[in-house]
Amino acid sequence: MSRIIITPELCDSWLWEDPTKFQWWLKLLMLACVEAGTVTLWNGELVECARGEIITSLSALAKEFKTSKDNARNFINQLTRTQMTSHCFYTTFTRITICNYDSYIAPLHYFYTTPQDGYTTNESVTNCDTGICKDKKTEVTLPPSEEQENKKEKEKKEAKK
Repeated sequence: MSRIIITPELCDSWLWEDPTKFQWWLKLLMLACVEAGTVTLWNGELVECARGEIITSLSALAKEFKTSKDNARNFINQLTRTQMTSHCFYTTFTRITICNYDSYIAPLHYFYTTPQDGYTTNESVTNCDTGICKDKKTEVTLPPSEEQENKKEKEKKEAKK
């Protein structure tokens, strides 16, 4: 399970100005694959889906957004023009890739664990300028929890005795 991160950059974007489109963006983040896998289409066709991708149709998106297919298409095109997504319309499905997906999604353990020595993750980042995926290692150091600080202080006091 993951949580959506609302960054200051997102608050400054064009999406923030339009509550409906902002809701559609959040829906796309929720629809995106958290882990790579295979999606079975309505016709039985199997399609590979990478982390941060959505395999859907314009009809399904329009239904999800409670709007027309033209509005859904225009929204996806606008996201692509602003380099928030890339997409490809196929005959039987639409593939939408959320650019920099990992910057919008945080695993649940980021909120509920605070390792003492930091936490290292490997993430795959899609660069929308080039369409190239790059693997990079990100070092995340989380602040100690109150319980961990109390434990450290208690250990220091015991060491002084």
